[in-house]
Amino acid sequence: HYPLRRQRQMCIRDRGQGFYRVAYAAPEQAALVRVFTDLPAAARITIVSDTFALAVAGRLPMSAFLDLLPAIRQVQGADRPALMAVAREGLHFLDEALIGSVQQGRLRALALDFLRPELAALGWTGGDNESSEIQVFRSGLIQDLARYGDQTTLDYARRLFELEQTGRSPIPGNLRGAVILAAGWGADGAQFSQLVDRLRAAQREEDRWLFAASAAAVADPALAEQLLKLSVAGGLPNNISARLPAMVAAHGRHPELAYRFTVENYPALVAIAGDMFGASASLLPGAAEAFNDQSKGVRLVADQQRLNGDGGKMPAAKVAARIALKAAVLFPPSPFRRC
Repeated sequence: HYPLRRQRQMCIRDRGQGFYRVAYAAPEQAALVRVFTDLPAAARITIVSDTFALAVAGRLPMSAFLDLLPAIRQVQGADRPALMAVAREGLHFLDEALIGSVQQGRLRALALDFLRPELAALGWTGGDNESSEIQVFRSGLIQDLARYGDQTTLDYARRLFELEQTGRSPIPGNLRGAVILAAGWGADGAQFSQLVDRLRAAQREEDRWLFAASAAAVADPALAEQLLKLSVAGGLPNNISARLPAMVAAHGRHPELAYRFTVENYPALVAIAGDMFGASASLLPGAAEAFNDQSKGVRLVADQQRLNGDGGKMPAAKVAARIALKAAVLFPPSPFRRC
């Protein structure tokens, strides 16, 4: 721990240099939060990055990271996009870590408080001279807000998707991916069927991945199971079919369903995936990505050994280690604060 001097704040590694993390004692961390907007840009990104990494490692309470979110929103410097990216990545990790817990709803409420004003300020459309960086940021916000259940975002994305689906108005090009993905998070049975139909009819590889990822986000487990069955039914390119279970799992809504399907249909999925670039060895680890229970990481390693032999040890071990990391922060010790 590095104390701050009494009369002025002292930020260690204020230029972001060095291969180490800095853990401040609670009073010094709170002082840095208070003066966060006055710190150099390199110091701000370093503090956010270090705080999150140390919180995940259990060296700081997760509230230390969450307490930085209101301060990040106040930054207007050139480092703001980078700060927002680190914050969004941290929230996404925590959302995965809290899947299935009461705490997930509280985290999502905080995430919505943090992200809604950003999209409201940007709007859904930008000017002619808008930078690609802003366009990417907007698309990320739309996807995050849909994931966290923002009804306004889900409704508007659904409207834009329906306008394109009925031929009345195409989705603007720089919003298309984000809108279609958001539509999947809010899809009912009819819209899910439309997404699957467009997946089957897609001529471009990019569109196949987009519609598959969107359909994989569906909330209804019966519909998710229908999509999983498509992976072994034929009619889709092998690369898409082999990844469907992992895509369903990745959204965190049906991780056990996706994993069980992969185990039960393993020989068929192996035949579809093939061995190029270790595709078959990644089937089970991909389907286990969203788990946050350490026992399921242990199960993954055992199933991988049983079904894939020694050749699949490394990808299973990597995912099991990430599951263990998430399991360690499943119940943060401090309550969440609203932004």
